[in-house]
Parts: sequence; C-alpha cells; structure tokens
Amino acid sequence: ENWVVTEPAQILASVDGYEFVVVVEHGKGRVVLIADEWPYYNTGIGTKNINYADNRILVENAWDWLLE
Repeated sequence: ENWVVTEPAQILASVDGYEFVVVVEHGKGRVVLIADEWPYYNTGIGTKNINYADNRILVENAWDWLLE
C-alpha cells in the first residue's frame, strides 16, 4: 500500500517507490512507521524475520531514536 506522507513527517526509506520508513516529531513525541511487520517477527517465524538481513539493526535504531 502506498501512503501519503505530509510535513512534518519525513520519509527515510522507500522500497520500489513505496514508503518504508517514515518518522515524525510532534511536540515532545516521536513516531516511527515501518511499513512492514516482518522486521518485528521473532526468529523462526517466516523467512524475513528480525534476523533477516539488517532487520534487527532497523528495529534497534528505531527504538534508540524513540527513547532518546
């Protein structure tokens, strides 16, 4: 699905023309959208779970930014 992203949100990564990582800061809050659930799946669930490629790094970086 292709999302409509407007300011102040920022697209950090796209895949094949589809937004994949979007972030926004609003007041004291932060939001990260990762437009696929597979990076969050535990090891052994599916083929592209948290241990696939750099999914673990993506999730860890998202959490690090949210908790700054």
